[in-house]
Amino acid sequence: MFKKTHDLTLLVIIGILIAAGAPALAECEVAKLLASDGAAADWFGLSVSISGDAAVVGAYGGGGAGEPAGSAYIYRLDPGPPEDWVEETELLPSDGTLGDGFGYYVAICGDIAVIGAPYDDENGFFAGSAYVYRFDPGPPGNWVEEAKLLPDGPEVPHHFGWTVAVRGETVVIGTFGTGAYVFHFEGGNWVQQAELIGSDTVSGDIFGLSVAISGDTAVVGAYRDDNDNGVDAGSAYVFCFDPGPPGSWTEQAKLTASNGAAYDYTGYSVSISGDTAVVSSHGVGGRTGAAYIFEKPTGGWEDMTETATLTASDGAASDYFGLTVSISGDTAVAGACEDDDNGDASGSAYVFEKPIGGWQDLTETVKITASDGAAGDYFGISVSVSADNAVIGAPIDDDNGNESGSAYVFHLPDCIGCPGDVDGDGDTDLSDLAALLAAYGSTTGDPSYNPDADFDGDGDVDLSDLAFLLADYGCTITP
Repeated sequence: MFKKTHDLTLLVIIGILIAAGAPALAECEVAKLLASDGAAADWFGLSVSISGDAAVVGAYGGGGAGEPAGSAYIYRLDPGPPEDWVEETELLPSDGTLGDGFGYYVAICGDIAVIGAPYDDENGFFAGSAYVYRFDPGPPGNWVEEAKLLPDGPEVPHHFGWTVAVRGETVVIGTFGTGAYVFHFEGGNWVQQAELIGSDTVSGDIFGLSVAISGDTAVVGAYRDDNDNGVDAGSAYVFCFDPGPPGSWTEQAKLTASNGAAYDYTGYSVSISGDTAVVSSHGVGGRTGAAYIFEKPTGGWEDMTETATLTASDGAASDYFGLTVSISGDTAVAGACEDDDNGDASGSAYVFEKPIGGWQDLTETVKITASDGAAGDYFGISVSVSADNAVIGAPIDDDNGNESGSAYVFHLPDCIGCPGDVDGDGDTDLSDLAALLAAYGSTTGDPSYNPDADFDGDGDVDLSDLAFLLADYGCTITP
């Protein structure tokens, strides 16, 4: 009876799938971004950020003739047809001077962009600053400099604006080792809300070199923290906002690697999306690199080691995998700017999709490189992901002159291919369905068990794996 029912079910499934199908996948690199006035030594693409249909690219060596303080460029997705990423404006500081480094780090969220200028001298030699821009829909629609941020208090930071992050109307500004600062927009002004420092931070930890924020949670890296893992093993700290009254940011957790070692530099780059953080560790294995996923425990953030470790399947010494990382929802991206696929230090980036069974130790879902990548481009020195799109910087690309720089936009579903492809032939079709059904009901160790059909990695091939394949059925990749 079971066999007849199973065969009938299979015939019904096959009939439905043949009738349905799915569109072929297009090329996943959808745009190469270049500054309209790009020039040699701009380093356009050293920093990038994307939010929805808008992206910002920093060019800290740019800014045009005279005394270039640096610049940043906003790009917007024009739905077309055809779809295209179009330069919307160039951001320049109202009081910039030569060598401020405006654009060294950038961040965008919705209608707010934040640009770091870590070499600005207004608050002291190389004390740094950051600028906030807000989009005014107009007409005609333009980006307006809303504030220049400087920290409160008598202590002068080192390179305030070295890193920046923004979510909603809260901004986090990092420094080169002298803390991180939180600003919030209230009463029509940007007000410093907190100065963050790790509870056990000491001089030399370089706390504040990396910052990230999502909702009421901020993550700050301290990549030269000495801890139980060794000298310069590194760590990251989680801070959460308690609305109070009176309202304050408090340290909730210290994040470290379970297998960390001296000179791993964990925390050099951090990113957070919801209750999931990714923390880089580019020093692992002779700078082969790794990245770690941390998921908030049910009872709240606590001192912990990673939920999962992300590595490159083809990682090699001095690739610098994880020098930069970014996460959005269930997608994480890690850059490897000295990978050599297109020549020495041409660079690459790795995309990781959360398995249907949850985050676990894994290698990349797909590796991406620039279509015209060349030696010394350093593609992947900056990465940012938002929903289905990622932007990757290549600041030493030479299209507009030596080290003028560029950035690339990728539509990630078209990069990932067909996740239901059991037999590895580039599509999800009847042969994949047959392979899964041949393994259906098996568990690890059974002769018929096929790990490629166990999509959720739970050790058996069951209905959840079948549902995953059916959702992807008909997927093909355009040559």
